[in-house]
Amino acid sequence: MFKDFFKRRKMRAVAFGAPVVEWTNDSVTVYSIIFFENDNGKRKYTVKGARLGLFEKTLQFADCETWKYTGLLPEWAKDPVAEKLSR
Repeated sequence: MFKDFFKRRKMRAVAFGAPVVEWTNDSVTVYSIIFFENDNGKRKYTVKGARLGLFEKTLQFADCETWKYTGLLPEWAKDPVAEKLSR
């Protein structure tokens, strides 16, 4: 009876972004970030790109953590449904 009640909720993509980080030595890194959320409001994000070890020192990391706990998406995040409809 309660078999489906405790079933794991599937995460759906709610936004994505590709922010560009400019370092002090004039190098540039592009990170690919996807934001996921399930029906219960649990949030997580994935980050891909070069220099992942330094991502935690960027403003984009702070934006991602703010979204994770408050639900406020950063300005550089885009809605995947709106992007698909605009094509």
